[in-house]
Amino acid sequence: MNHTPTDRVQRMALGLLQARQQGEPFTPPADCVDLNVDEAYAVQALVGEGMGWFAQGVPAWKAGGSPTVSAAPLPAVHPSPGRWQPVVARNTREWLIEAEVAFRLARAPQGPDLATDVVAAIGTVAVAIEAIDTRLGSGLSGSPSNWKLADQGVHGVLVIGPEQPAQPWLRWAPEAWGQLAWQIDVNGHTAQQAQGGLPAVEPLGALRWLAMHAAEHTGGLKAGDVVTTGAWGMVRARRGEVVDVRFGGLGQARLTLD
Repeated sequence: MNHTPTDRVQRMALGLLQARQQGEPFTPPADCVDLNVDEAYAVQALVGEGMGWFAQGVPAWKAGGSPTVSAAPLPAVHPSPGRWQPVVARNTREWLIEAEVAFRLARAPQGPDLATDVVAAIGTVAVAIEAIDTRLGSGLSGSPSNWKLADQGVHGVLVIGPEQPAQPWLRWAPEAWGQLAWQIDVNGHTAQQAQGGLPAVEPLGALRWLAMHAAEHTGGLKAGDVVTTGAWGMVRARRGEVVDVRFGGLGQARLTLD
């Protein structure tokens, strides 16, 4: 992994770091909009170092649910019920909440075939809630993918429900994952629910891709890492609201936005 901090990368990282420290939105300069993947990871590393997020290592990874979205570290993981007080950017009134399935690794994937071994390395599975906290001035819909990757705090916090042994779930075929029922409640009222509607890549398929991607770009996955595999559903929530996510057979998780 080569994250050489070139002058351009340092300038990009400084702008994003200042935006995070000041709680204000950031719009990439015109000469930096063509950010490539290697530069995005370099910016990601510098911002994380500047924020002091990963002194003990990365606690969790977001695969994005599709091989077209690169892996991003999650700065914080909390058990459910969890509370989160985001730094409010100017004009920010709400945050995007994602319903996820998360796996925790019992050991680091190893051997010549990481795409196979990563599944064998899974220890537990749980319901998860991601709260997105971007500093990109144009937001998630208007920002290029590599800038979303550079803004590693886009995924501000992950809350996971009680963990259970993953072994029964590791035998599931994509069709079975596609029938899993889930629900998102906000302040006790159902905001979204469905049976199926899984991410672009079914969870175990996304994990196989993430293991190979992490080995190439981030130094590899390790024991204890929590990995999520894409949003099943998304809602918007405001400060003071309580979000509950339920998945059939997996239980639930709760997040309060302070």
